[in-house]
Amino acid sequence: MSNALDILQNDLGNVDLTPTLPKRGAKTLAVISKIEQRQSSSGKPMISYEVKTLEACPAHNKDVEVAAGYTRGDQIVLERTSRTGEDLSHNVARDLARFKLAVTGSADGAFMPLEQYLDCQVMVEWNVEESEQYGTQARIRRLSRVN
Repeated sequence: MSNALDILQNDLGNVDLTPTLPKRGAKTLAVISKIEQRQSSSGKPMISYEVKTLEACPAHNKDVEVAAGYTRGDQIVLERTSRTGEDLSHNVARDLARFKLAVTGSADGAFMPLEQYLDCQVMVEWNVEESEQYGTQARIRRLSRVN
């Protein structure tokens, strides 16, 4: 019988380091684990949030599952303009209303306070994107209400 500490002596050169990411289109039960108002790296105000999965989901690139407890963040930027300088605040209001509806079941009333969203369950639909700068990443495609 091997000792659990034996792994510390193994050659780790052949270990697959490819991240295990949720499968594109997979829907997973999750909870809003963090939400805060802050500024983006460019100084724009935003609502930043994280979801934490409550159940395993199929993986994008492996014959395994992404374990429950996978955490991913996203944000809603509160100040947007188009490349031509057109005000896009109507898109911000739509994004806030969609988030509130998905998390609380109603878009009525003010978006604040942020505490009302903490620990609420949502369904997360995943997207997987690849880029030269960031590699392969799982992204939150859509949040929807838990039925």
